[in-house]
Amino acid sequence: MKSIGELFVDGYGIMIFSADFLNEYVKKNHWKSKRILTFFNKNKDKYYQTIKDGILLPFNKISTYDYNIFIKENEDNDKFDSLIK
Repeated sequence: MKSIGELFVDGYGIMIFSADFLNEYVKKNHWKSKRILTFFNKNKDKYYQTIKDGILLPFNKISTYDYNIFIKENEDNDKFDSLIK
């Protein structure tokens, strides 16, 4: 297993997403911003809609425990195509 770093609960939290899916979603919705976090802070409704549509999976206010997060890379993403169309 490969370690990609450490997370700490005193920060902002963590958000899991596919960069490809998020980029397609942003293009589909014609959003213009180079700073996605700033964009979402100014447009809370769009942030919540992106979560509702399954593009983002945020984890905030997590408890202080050790967590193992497993991520598979280079998966076949055909089953998620409906999320971005």
